[in-house]
Amino acid sequence: MKPIITISKHQGNSVVSARELHQFLVVQSTSNAVGEKFADWIHRMLDYGFEQGLDFEVLEYNYKGEEIRKSDNQRVSKREFVLTIDCAKEISMIQRNDKGKQARKYFIQVEKRAKQQLTAPKTPLDLLRLAVSEIEKKDQQIAVFQPKAELMDRILDTGKNIDIGQAAKILNLPFGRNTMFEKLRLRGILFKNKNEPKQEYIKRGYFLLKEKFITRKDHPDFVVLKVLVTQKGLEFLANAFKTTHNNKQLALIK
Repeated sequence: MKPIITISKHQGNSVVSARELHQFLVVQSTSNAVGEKFADWIHRMLDYGFEQGLDFEVLEYNYKGEEIRKSDNQRVSKREFVLTIDCAKEISMIQRNDKGKQARKYFIQVEKRAKQQLTAPKTPLDLLRLAVSEIEKKDQQIAVFQPKAELMDRILDTGKNIDIGQAAKILNLPFGRNTMFEKLRLRGILFKNKNEPKQEYIKRGYFLLKEKFITRKDHPDFVVLKVLVTQKGLEFLANAFKTTHNNKQLALIK
């Protein structure tokens, strides 16, 4: 970036000479015939509400060109104004001309570069701190996504469909098959009078019904329905019960 206005330091702060800024902006008088005098221009600019000590400083010099301190009792030969970068940027905007736009863009670039230099690592210790900071950020991200990632691992580990009892174990619930059925009935996921999921939850792919034919010697044969939880259903139940899961391996239901 080519400097178009000098940026200097005053009491540890980056400042701009108001006189140099005036020369760059080429501010015209109301007649547009000659340039507005610096003394008239600076006082007009500062009337926009800028505060001395906050937005600008007034520097006074003696006839030798030496800066006069507040405690000095000397005759002032020259008075200069130094502006903060923010103040210079606002004054540039006030001009409403191409030079003002150019100066404002320049000051924005100066501020951006200063922030980059401030945060850039300068020593091996700075590099180490930056590395540790990045690791901590990644650890925080892992902590946020870890529960769901582990759940998906457990879902994939089951391979196929599992029964209600196995689902309760995978989800690390503090109850088993019968209580699980009861809670699903209370939540309206199963019918109130039987351990069978409602059709809407079957259509969503959360559950499957498997028929099993039971034969008996001394009694009539009969068919039982077994409720199976799909991989998609296992995630649905995890969200419904807001639970975690363990790493216990379970047998597959064929």
